[in-house]
Amino acid sequence: MILTIANWIYAALIAGIVGFGFIVFLKKVTGYACKEIDVCILLGIALVTAYAEAFSLLYKVGGVANAVLVALCILIGILCKKEIKNLLYITYNKLISFKIKTFSKENIIRDLIVISVFIAFWLIACQRAYHADTDLYHAQAIRWIEEYGVAKGLGNLHHRLAFNSAFMVLQALFSWKFLIDQSMHVMNAYLCMLLTMHALFTCSWFKGKRVRGSDAFKVVMLLYDIMNVSVFASPNTDNFVLLFCLYILSKWCEYVEEKDKQPEAFGLLCILALYAVTVKLSVAMIMVLTLKPAIELLKKKRYKSIFFMIVTGLFILLPFSFRNFMISGYFLYPSVATGFFEVDWKMLPDSVKFDKQEIMARARGIYEVNRYSEACNMPFAEWFPIWWSQQEFWIQLMFVINIILVLVLIGINCRKIIKRYENYDIVINITVIVQFIYWMMTAPRNRYGIVFLFLIPCMVIVHLVETNKKIIIKFYSKFMPMAFGILAVSFIFKSGLNIEEIPLKRSSYYVYRECEEVEWEGMTMYTPIENNYTGYYYFPSITYEDRLKYLELRGETLKEGFRIKDEYKHVKIMTDGRPME
Repeated sequence: MILTIANWIYAALIAGIVGFGFIVFLKKVTGYACKEIDVCILLGIALVTAYAEAFSLLYKVGGVANAVLVALCILIGILCKKEIKNLLYITYNKLISFKIKTFSKENIIRDLIVISVFIAFWLIACQRAYHADTDLYHAQAIRWIEEYGVAKGLGNLHHRLAFNSAFMVLQALFSWKFLIDQSMHVMNAYLCMLLTMHALFTCSWFKGKRVRGSDAFKVVMLLYDIMNVSVFASPNTDNFVLLFCLYILSKWCEYVEEKDKQPEAFGLLCILALYAVTVKLSVAMIMVLTLKPAIELLKKKRYKSIFFMIVTGLFILLPFSFRNFMISGYFLYPSVATGFFEVDWKMLPDSVKFDKQEIMARARGIYEVNRYSEACNMPFAEWFPIWWSQQEFWIQLMFVINIILVLVLIGINCRKIIKRYENYDIVINITVIVQFIYWMMTAPRNRYGIVFLFLIPCMVIVHLVETNKKIIIKFYSKFMPMAFGILAVSFIFKSGLNIEEIPLKRSSYYVYRECEEVEWEGMTMYTPIENNYTGYYYFPSITYEDRLKYLELRGETLKEGFRIKDEYKHVKIMTDGRPME
């Protein structure tokens, strides 16, 4: 527990300093000043992740990477000492002028809820990392980054390792394995805690202000927390990115509600949206948001801002793309179309296609290997009934509600366009619709995007609250505090049910999985004894031993990576190592 808090404080300081330095630089270049601490910290997280990804291309992500990062933060402190001095002065004045708020029943309840939610996330982070995919490949992916940074053709060893996520590199950066001889896995809970605390602190009920439609997205964040409380200790790539999307959309709506935000403010949210895409490609359609700041900045001829946003976006995107290329031979895995160069570590195109088919087919509810290709080419009318029959009732109900409300949302937007409403933002309305459709039509697996079922309803609520009709405002202002309270208490209670132990010093280890040794290429590899789970500790491991006969080392060390033997490059190999029929 102590090391978990220390790790969180360290991550907050690093992200905060990097984010603050970025904001100062942004102001000097463009003249725009961002004054929101949450945006500053999350931009810092995105930039630190991009730095770690770039560093991984050269060396392992561990002590040296952290030392360079700390030195960079010291340099930012020196270069921005005037701004930091002003910030500390403002903070000091706020502290000495702070008045103890009235001790009312409402204030006490709010404070207790916030403190309890923080403690719940803290205790969850200290638990053992239970998650099937963590034992299957998340833990091994982090171990590879800690040990080697990046290995060419790693996807040939295990196809799931080709699913490069920026989040895995961030986990490795803050794992502290170089420091405490244990790989901590607390970043998922930390970032989800930050986003949840932001939702609680900024909801209109908490601040005692007039209700806002954007609070609907924050309620969904708490609901999602409850559904996933058992896996927040895992370094999986689903939880943070879905909460992050809800954060971006709620923040966007707040900006629209405030009516005076500059296009640069929306541009920063688009940078965060791009970072979300590097974490998980299933949220790709959130990038539709980019249309608004791009058009407005061009209209106002703010070319410095445009250039600054593009350069920042490239800084986030390029290391991610190059890691994809190094691991699989494709700049965007599993897209065969992005395999522009013929390199010896390149994964076989048929294997990449099979991987993509497997994702889509299983998400649509079809699990027979020989039907993967068929499932991906099925028309919607054929695969949808299969998917529908496997869903819980509440998901079926939410789908029906979405179909109805998407028509309502389109009608509302048409009306606003015709009447030329002021401060009307069509981009976010298009985004929530397109993101929902994209998820449904590609890979509608619940853990890939269950929150997308709530985007359209939330957007309709935003429009309803905007009408200022007394009956709607009255109902909404009473419902929202009750929803926040019930969901927060439910999360705290469910967190307690998922706590198995409370280690006082450090977080619990990864789940230990038994493996057996296999000799290959003059070295020891490990294969799982049960359920294809290798976990973290046996390294390097391969899920399917049969794949080894197709592989060879590119050099004399693991750092140089893996490639398919020339005599097998014509063979269509499935992910488990068997030839495709």
